[in-house]
Amino acid sequence: MKNNEFLWICSFLAVSTFVLSLPARGAQDQPLEITDVNYKSEDGTVVSKLYRLKDLRGRAPAILVLPGRGRDFSGMEWLIKPLAQSGYAVLAIGYRGVPVRYYLTDVEDARNGITYLEGLAYVDPARIGIFGHSRGGMAALMTAASGDKRVRSVVSASAPTDHFKSVEEKKFSAAHYPDRMRTRGTPPDEDPEYYRSISAIYHASKMRDVPIFLIHGASDFLCFVDHSLNMYGALKVAGNRQARLEVIPGAGHFFERGFGGYLFDEVTKLVVPWFDDTLKGKRRTEN
Repeated sequence: MKNNEFLWICSFLAVSTFVLSLPARGAQDQPLEITDVNYKSEDGTVVSKLYRLKDLRGRAPAILVLPGRGRDFSGMEWLIKPLAQSGYAVLAIGYRGVPVRYYLTDVEDARNGITYLEGLAYVDPARIGIFGHSRGGMAALMTAASGDKRVRSVVSASAPTDHFKSVEEKKFSAAHYPDRMRTRGTPPDEDPEYYRSISAIYHASKMRDVPIFLIHGASDFLCFVDHSLNMYGALKVAGNRQARLEVIPGAGHFFERGFGGYLFDEVTKLVVPWFDDTLKGKRRTEN
């Protein structure tokens, strides 16, 4: 009898271990529908892609994803797909391909992306947020500062929030300084109005009512963490009670950890709950 009991317990433990080792069938396993999208933005066309659950039910919240300078959003699917699998309609955009001075058309491209999302029958237009990385992080903040009330929540990651500082800190870099001059045209002292217009830190008072989450790697040497630290301070001084800052130890500009891989999972675990709280929770009321 004791032998039978022992064998039964061993069998139960073996089966339990096997079951627990299987991946849980949850949000990550739900099939997605991915569609190529082009929409008009002023004088050009924005190439983008729409991600959503195949069995999306009801009117869903939506996220506009703004990539970095390279305009390549496919490299951000580590975040886009988990957002879509969490029930968001996600529109990832590539900006217009027109040759313009850096950042000057990004906000309009983002706002026209929101308009596109609003026109989708399965999107709740009252629950639209923006995630942006690097250039996109700046564009996300500046879209919030534009006064567009449709922006209900923002996550800005690795963003250069002060372009006076961004140019100055690379002034003696043979690789980076010429590149920054190429994209911006002139140094800050020759066109301070332009630099101020594209630097979110000077517009913090215009986004005091928008929930804003700043994420930055402590080891970001392309865009120093000071950009987000200073932006957070400016938001708090401006009276934004919903601003949050997360500095990730050891993370670089692209959330790489040296030669030890990427911290994508850690970032995703910060971003998805933020949007769940600010878009799926109690809706913000207009002042």
